[in-house]
Amino acid sequence: MTQTASITSFFGISLKEKLKNKRFWTILIITNLLSGPLFVLNSYYIESRSSLWISILASIVVGALAFVIPLNFFDYLYQKTKIDDVLKLPLTRRELFFSDYLSGLILYFIPMLGQFIISVILLLLRTTKFVNHFMRHSVTIDGIHSVLRLVFFTYLFIIIGLIFLYTLTVLVLSCVGNTFEAITASLYVNLLIPGVIYSVGYLLLNHSFGISFHTIFEKLINFTSPGGLLIYLANHQNSSLYSATGLWTLFLTFLMSLGILWLSYRNFIRRKAESVGTGFVNRIFYYFIMTSLTFLLAAFFYHLNINFITSLSLLAFIFLTFEVITNRGFQKFYRSIVRFTIISAIAGCSILVINKTEVFGIVFRTTDIANMKSITIRYHGVLDTYTNDYSVTLKDPENIKTVLAFHQRVLDDYKESKKTKVDTNMLMVPVPTTLESKNSELPTTETTEALPNEYYNIYLPTYNIEITFHVKNGFDYTRTYDVNFNQKMFLASIDLSDEYIDQLIEQQYSYKNTVTITDVFDFTIRHYPMREEKIKELYQCLAKDMKNLTLEDYLTPSIPTRFKIGEIPVLESYTETLAFFANNYVNMNTFNSETIYNRILIESSFGIIAPIKTANNNQLYSYGYPSYFYSESPRYANSEQIERFKEDIINLLEHAQYQYITTTPCYRIIIGKWTYVIPPEYSDKVAELYNKLW
Repeated sequence: MTQTASITSFFGISLKEKLKNKRFWTILIITNLLSGPLFVLNSYYIESRSSLWISILASIVVGALAFVIPLNFFDYLYQKTKIDDVLKLPLTRRELFFSDYLSGLILYFIPMLGQFIISVILLLLRTTKFVNHFMRHSVTIDGIHSVLRLVFFTYLFIIIGLIFLYTLTVLVLSCVGNTFEAITASLYVNLLIPGVIYSVGYLLLNHSFGISFHTIFEKLINFTSPGGLLIYLANHQNSSLYSATGLWTLFLTFLMSLGILWLSYRNFIRRKAESVGTGFVNRIFYYFIMTSLTFLLAAFFYHLNINFITSLSLLAFIFLTFEVITNRGFQKFYRSIVRFTIISAIAGCSILVINKTEVFGIVFRTTDIANMKSITIRYHGVLDTYTNDYSVTLKDPENIKTVLAFHQRVLDDYKESKKTKVDTNMLMVPVPTTLESKNSELPTTETTEALPNEYYNIYLPTYNIEITFHVKNGFDYTRTYDVNFNQKMFLASIDLSDEYIDQLIEQQYSYKNTVTITDVFDFTIRHYPMREEKIKELYQCLAKDMKNLTLEDYLTPSIPTRFKIGEIPVLESYTETLAFFANNYVNMNTFNSETIYNRILIESSFGIIAPIKTANNNQLYSYGYPSYFYSESPRYANSEQIERFKEDIINLLEHAQYQYITTTPCYRIIIGKWTYVIPPEYSDKVAELYNKLW
C-alpha cells in the first residue's frame, strides 16, 4: 500500500513538475491572446489589416505547438542522453506515458480555453450600450447570438483537431528512435494520411463509373487527419458546422484520436531502452509509410500518363533507396526486392479486381423507393438553363421515382455500351451522296468520286449531374454522371414540381434591391432598382407561373422567349410575371425582333444550320446551345445578304426559340455564339433562306 501510494504521489509530482515549463507557458499565453481575441477586436472593434495578419500568424504558431510540445516532452524516446535518467524514475511505463501525455495536453489547452473565454467576453461587451456609444454601428445580443454559437463550435472543432494532431505526433514518436526520424516522420505522416487516401482512391476508383471519387475523398479526409478537419472547418463556416453531419464528423475525429492514443500507448510500453538511436522502432509503421508513399507516387505517375515500365522503375528506385538508407547498407537486399514486389503486386491486383468487379458491384447499386428518404440532385435543369450549381432536395415520391428511373436508365446505357463497345454520346451521321454547287441556281449533281467514309461522328455535349441518395438506414451514397441530353430528358418533369421551383426561386432570390433582366438574344443586362418587398412579390409571381406551366409548353413554347429574370427565362404564358412588370412600369417592349436584327446587321453575325439525320434513326434533340458545340457545317450570311434578306431574317427571328426541345429535325439559326431553334412548322420558310445563302 505504501509503495502504491508513493508511486501515485510521484505521478502527481511528475505531472506538476512538467507543467512548470515557463518557456511554453509564455509562448502559449502570448500567441493565444494574439489569435482569437485579436481577431474579434479586428472584426467588431477596430479594423486593421496588420492586426489581422498578426492574428493569422499567431494562430499558425499555436497550431505548430501541438507538434512541438510532444517532441519536447517525449524527447527521451529519440535522445540517448536522456533515456537512462527517465527510466530511473519510480514510475511504471503506463504512468510515465500518461504523465508526459497529459502534462503536455494540459499545458497546451489551458491557454486555449482562456483564448475562447476572452473572445466570448469581447463579443458580449460589443453588445453593451457603453461600447455601442463609441462605435459607428450598434450590435445587439440578438444580432450576435448566431455568431456566439458559431464561435463555440469553431473552437470545439479546433480543439478536437489539435488534440488529433498532438496525439498523432505522440504516435509517431513512439515508433521512431532518433531525432531525424522523429521530426521528419511527424511532418510527413500528416501529409501521408490524406495523400494515401487520395492516391488509393484515385488509383482504384477514378475510372469507376458514376462513383464520385472526390466526394468519397472529402468525406474520409475530414476525420482521418488534422488537416482534413481544418479543411472541413474552413468550408463550413455556417450553420452546417453544427449540423448532424458536422457533429458526426467531430465525433469520428474524436474516436480516431482515442484510437491513435491507444496505439501510442501500446507502442510505448513495448519499446526497449536500447531502441533509442535506431531509425524506425516499429517496422509496421515504417512499411505503412513506404506502402503509402508507393501508392502516392503511383497515382502521381498515373496522373502524368507515365508509361508502366518507367513508373515501375522509378517506384523501385525510390523504394529501394529508402530501404538502403533505413537498413544502413545492402545487407539482405533481396528482402527489400521481395517487399517491393509484394507491395506492387497488391497495388496492381487491387486495381484489377476493382475494375473487373465494378467496385464489387457498388457501381450498379440502386435503392428501392420504399427505402428512400430523400434525394439531393445538383444539375442545371433539363434545359441547361442555370449556370450555377444549384442543389435541390426532393422528397416528393413522384420526383424520387423520376430520379430513380433516370438512374436506372444511365446504368442500363452503361451496361449496353460495355457490351457493344459503342459510345452512347456519339452519333453516326450518314455522309451526303450529293454535292451541291456553291451556286444555288445550279442543280445538284451526283458525285462520281468514292466517298472516304460512309458515316461521320458527332460527339454530343454531356451534362454533369450529381445525385445523393439519402437512404432510411443512414447509408447515403453519391453518384456523379456525365449524361447526354437523351438521358437528361428523364428528369424533365422535376423542373415543374412545386418543391423544385420553390427551392430554385429561393436560391435565385439573392439581389435585394435590384432586378436583373437579360436579353436572351444579345445578352445585354438591365438592372431595375426595386424595394425588397417588390422583388419578393416578383419572384412569387414567377413561381406561380412556373407551377402552372405544362410540360409541353415548357419544352416547346408556342411564342419565343425574349428575356430572363436572373437565370429564369420568362415565357409569354407567364401572365402573373408580365402583369407585375406592367403594374410596376417596367417596359419590356424593347425586346423585339427589329432590335435583334439591328445587332445582327452591325456585327454581321447570322447563319443557318440545316437539320441532320442520324444513322439507325437514333433520336437527336434539337435545342438552342452555344454554336461552337455543333459539328455540322453552317451557312453564314455576309453583310450584303443580311441587308438583302432583311424581311426573311426578321420573320425567322419572330419564331426563333431560345429554348425548344423536340426530336423532330429542325433548322437552327446562329446569332453570335448561340443557336436558336426554328420550330418544325416553319421549316419551309427557313429552308428557302438557307438555299439562298448558298
